Amino acid sequence: MISFQNEAINVKDLYAMNERMHHRGPDDDQVWVKQPVGFGFRRLAIIDTEGAIQPLKNEDGTLRLVCNGEIYNYRSLRLDLEAKGHQFATNGDAEVIVHLYEEYGSDFVKELRGMFAFLLWDDENEVLVAGRDAFGIKPLLYTRDGERMLFSSEASSLATVMESDVQVNHKSLSHYLTLQYVPGVETMATGINSLKPGHLMHVQRDGSVSIESYWQPCTQKETASYTSEQWKERIRTVMESSVSLHMQSDVPIGSFLSSGIDSTIITALMRELGPLHTFSVGFEGEQNECVVARKTAKMLGTHHHERIIGEEEFFQLAEEVIQKLDEPVADPSAVPLYALCEMASREVTVVLSGEGADELFAGYRIYQEPTALSKVDWLPGVMKRSVQKVLSHLPAFYGKNYLTRAMTPIEQRFVGNAKIFTDDKESS
Repeated sequence: MISFQNEAINVKDLYAMNERMHHRGPDDDQVWVKQPVGFGFRRLAIIDTEGAIQPLKNEDGTLRLVCNGEIYNYRSLRLDLEAKGHQFATNGDAEVIVHLYEEYGSDFVKELRGMFAFLLWDDENEVLVAGRDAFGIKPLLYTRDGERMLFSSEASSLATVMESDVQVNHKSLSHYLTLQYVPGVETMATGINSLKPGHLMHVQRDGSVSIESYWQPCTQKETASYTSEQWKERIRTVMESSVSLHMQSDVPIGSFLSSGIDSTIITALMRELGPLHTFSVGFEGEQNECVVARKTAKMLGTHHHERIIGEEEFFQLAEEVIQKLDEPVADPSAVPLYALCEMASREVTVVLSGEGADELFAGYRIYQEPTALSKVDWLPGVMKRSVQKVLSHLPAFYGKNYLTRAMTPIEQRFVGNAKIFTDDKESS
C-alpha cells in the first residue's frame, strides 16, 4: 500500500492482506514498511529458495521490490548487469528488476521475458512503479481506498481491508453474462480495477497516477519464404528454447499431460531434458482423456499420475472451486484443472501446460472461418447488410447460418461467438 497526505501505513492491514493469500505463497511471509509505502509478500519459493527473500532491494536500499512470477531471461540479464558493475545479493530471478531499473529507469520492463506482476518503490524519487507482463498471465489488482492505494494479486485480499463495502459491479456482471468474462480494467467488484497486460503504472507520493502501455503485439506479415520443413525446424527451435527457459527451477517440476497434441509436445521436449512427473485428469465414461495420456506417458517414460472424476465428485469440487476463485470463470474445465493442480502439488511445485496453444497456432475452428466464408466475402458492405436484413426475416433453411455469418462484419462474428445472453435478454 502507498499512503497520501502523510497518512500512516496500517501494518495490521498488510498482515491481514498477506494472510488472505496464504494459499498463493505458503513458503514465506514478509512485511516491510517505510513511510509512505508498505509491502507484504507471500512466497512460493522456486529459484534460490533459501536466499531470494522478498521484498528485494538494491545495493544502497533506495529501491524495494515485490514480484510475483518468474523472469525467464534473468541469467543473461544478470551477466550484462554484473558487467556494468551491479552487485547481486541473491541468486534469484526477480532481483534483476531492481538493477535494471537503476540502469534504464522504467524502460527496463522492455528487457524482461517472463510472467510477472511487480511493485517497485523508488525512495529517492518517491514514486511507486507497478507493472504487469505483456499477456497478463499474472494478476495485479488495485483500488483507491480513502487516502491510500492498495495493490494485490487477489481482489479478496483488497476487500479484506477496504474501508468501503465491496459491492457487485453490475456493469461487469452484464459483460460476464454476455461474453463469459469481464473485459477491460474493471472487475466484478466495485472500486477494484485490474492493471492492463503490458502496462506500467506510476503512483506519486502526492496521489497522482499515470498509466501507459509498454508493449504492443507485432502484426507484421512474415516476408521470408520458408519450406514446410524449414517452418517445422523454426517452430521446434523456438519450442525447445521456451521449454528449457520455463524449466529453470530449484524445486521439482512436472507437466500436465492431456490427450491433446499441445501438452504432448511440451511433455516430450521436457522429457528430453531429464526425468519427469506427468499428471492427467479424466472423467468416468467414454470421454476419458487419461486413456490416451497414459499411453503417451508410457511411450515417453515419465512418472505418471492420474485421477478420474465422477459426476458426484465433480459437483462437490465445483463448490470448492467457486470459493477459491477471485471472480467467476465460465469455463467448466476449471473444476478438473483444480483437481489436477491439487494432485500435482503433492509431487512438484512447478508445472508446464499446453495453455495458449490454440491461440498461437490457430487451433480453434473460428480461426478457419475467414477461409470458409471467402466464397461470398467479396460482396460489398451495402449488399451484405441488405442480405443480412432479408435473412433475419426468413425461416430456417440449410445454409442460413453460413450466409448470416458471412454477411456479418468479422468483429461482430467473433464477439457473437462468445455471447451467452444477447443485449435484449440482458435488459429484460
